[in-house]
Amino acid sequence: MTMLDKSAAGNAMAKGAIDIALWDALGKHLGAPIHQLLGGAVRSSIPLLWPLPSQSPEEDVEEIRKKMGEGYRTFMLKMGVERDMSREVARVRAANQFYGESRDFHLCVDPNQGWGVIECKDFLRLLSRTECRLDFIEQPLPRSTSASTFAAMHAQTLYPISLDESIMTAEDCRDALAAGIPDIVALKVSKNGGITPSQKIATLCEVNNVRILCNSMLEFGITQAATLNIALTLPHLVDCGHCFMSTLRFQDDITNFSSLISDQKEVSVPRGPGLGIEVDEEKLARLSSDSWLVS
Repeated sequence: MTMLDKSAAGNAMAKGAIDIALWDALGKHLGAPIHQLLGGAVRSSIPLLWPLPSQSPEEDVEEIRKKMGEGYRTFMLKMGVERDMSREVARVRAANQFYGESRDFHLCVDPNQGWGVIECKDFLRLLSRTECRLDFIEQPLPRSTSASTFAAMHAQTLYPISLDESIMTAEDCRDALAAGIPDIVALKVSKNGGITPSQKIATLCEVNNVRILCNSMLEFGITQAATLNIALTLPHLVDCGHCFMSTLRFQDDITNFSSLISDQKEVSVPRGPGLGIEVDEEKLARLSSDSWLVS
């Protein structure tokens, strides 16, 4: 992968696919799951998170009610579209009023880089007038925001700040940690370029007492399994649900990753070698437009 990085800058997702494949091949060659190669699992399962789109407080409450009935206990309110911050704070307040007293209820918000400094300040100001529980705020400002501006915003709130799009590489992580910005870093194996660079980011966070949220794009089971194998080895995960629900949002998947998810919406340790999942070759062939055999 070092040679590939030198010859092809960027292209994290494409290189990440190769990196995951190499780890899977190594694990299968050695007859060991990837989490064992990374040092061993420190947990037997991880709870799932469920994301909610930008919608009304009433719609949030109804969706949370439904998903709690399915076993979910952590919810992420997607924001960044609405410009009126009083409406966004109303969503947080509504969720807290209905479910905030539950000890195992977790709530976070993710503006997805959608706020400017003014919106962010307004949200934090209005939120400070409430007694709402909120586990963290993820990526409220754009990736292009200066470290000094992000740090100043962080100083205005007691709520933990999670960085997602700001952390693409290990170098990004070092810079953010040096500026004292994140309390949490959102790890995405697809975004971060595979298992190897994701592990580097996780290690940097651990030595700096910064926690990890295992996040995701909309992913099939291969990438979900790659993230899971890392997550199981990390002692510094955020104490809430993580984004291993991606395959449940599809009508179908080319893997059996969903079989690792219990009715209580927890994902368990894969026991097989490599990624620890199985790929349905017939489905893969049916969905593929072309293929190459690497030997």
